[in-house]
Amino acid sequence: MIGYLILSRDAHDAFRLHRRNVAETGTTQVCEIELVRGDGKKFLARLESLETNGTMRILFIDLTADAISQRVRQECEQRFRAIFEESGDAIWFKDRDLRLTQVNSRVAKLFGRPAGELIGLRSDQVLGPELAKQVEQIERRVLSGQIIQHERTITVRGVTSVWNVILTPVRGRQNEIVGVCSIGRDISDSKGVDRLQSAQTHDSYPSDAMRTTLALARSAAKKDSTILLLGETGSGKDYLARYIHDHSTRAGGPFLSVNCAAIAPELAESELFGHEPGAFTGAQMRKRGLLELAEGGTLLLNEVGELSPALQAKLLTFLDTRKVTRVGGEKETHVNVRIVAATHRNLEKEVEAGRFRQDLFYRLNVISISAPPLRERREDIPILVQEILSQLQIEMCFAGPHKLESEALQKLANYGWPGNVR
Repeated sequence: MIGYLILSRDAHDAFRLHRRNVAETGTTQVCEIELVRGDGKKFLARLESLETNGTMRILFIDLTADAISQRVRQECEQRFRAIFEESGDAIWFKDRDLRLTQVNSRVAKLFGRPAGELIGLRSDQVLGPELAKQVEQIERRVLSGQIIQHERTITVRGVTSVWNVILTPVRGRQNEIVGVCSIGRDISDSKGVDRLQSAQTHDSYPSDAMRTTLALARSAAKKDSTILLLGETGSGKDYLARYIHDHSTRAGGPFLSVNCAAIAPELAESELFGHEPGAFTGAQMRKRGLLELAEGGTLLLNEVGELSPALQAKLLTFLDTRKVTRVGGEKETHVNVRIVAATHRNLEKEVEAGRFRQDLFYRLNVISISAPPLRERREDIPILVQEILSQLQIEMCFAGPHKLESEALQKLANYGWPGNVR
């Protein structure tokens, strides 16, 4: 489109100087001046001029769009910086080598170090080698394109806290993954860290049966294999599962438990694997299942023998692939979780009766540990009684510690305890 421009006196002088420089130097000259269109609107222009064979060629470039774009970028960057620094959440970025490239003030406060000192460090230089190994395993999955949300318990400068962390890939201009963005929120208050720490299973029972069981549990905890816990109802299989979790490398991750016998069959699949919106009546929002929620930790499937045949098949597929597909979804999601299964049933007889899949039994029965019934560990009763009394003292606000008389303890020791510890 052809139009005309109006030069102010200052712009006219700048233009004349620009032309003279071109004529005297014989080189391309570039300058920026403010011009006025015929409709009276001002705009910023860049002049690029070159004289060839006695003819001066002048190129006018309207910088208005570029200036607006730059201003918008600056405003967006200012907003991002304000959110980044003032957020109550810890936010940090890493490159493809998993070195920190940006951290906000919340991260610096958590570790008690200036943000500048953290830039360029890897996880092992901040978190220690054991936790760093687990964190980097998750981050490498994010670098492959996966979005991961998980819980993590960490101890920094003597303070233990629980964090919910979301990790997402950072993409470049060509949509290539160039790093990892992590956003962590301290959820210690909702998790009751002090209560969780004080609720760990006792480690020094006097009975031979329990000492042997706990030794097997500690040995199994060092491996990452699936574990099958056997024992009568009420014998403490859930406490044993927690003991294994607390003594494993996954202790910093979540420990979740589900009673397979207490879930309605039509809801069990959604509870374990999650669902997408519209998957069934009432499914209005996306839900992450327990397998996803236990990312990086342990999931106890209590009373696993009660699972329906269809769910047994889906659990078998997960144990083979370590991937979950939500109900109503198509996308597979890789999940890093340890499965501990527990049952009071004799699964071998259940397999013979056709009520439990043989292949699933083999996948669960990698390491098998039996929880002894209370009648085989009567020596532990005084310790169990004291543990229960200590809990009641807190729950019922007793004035001071309570103990049972020796005669009462002897009566408890002589009882058959058909319901076991429960």
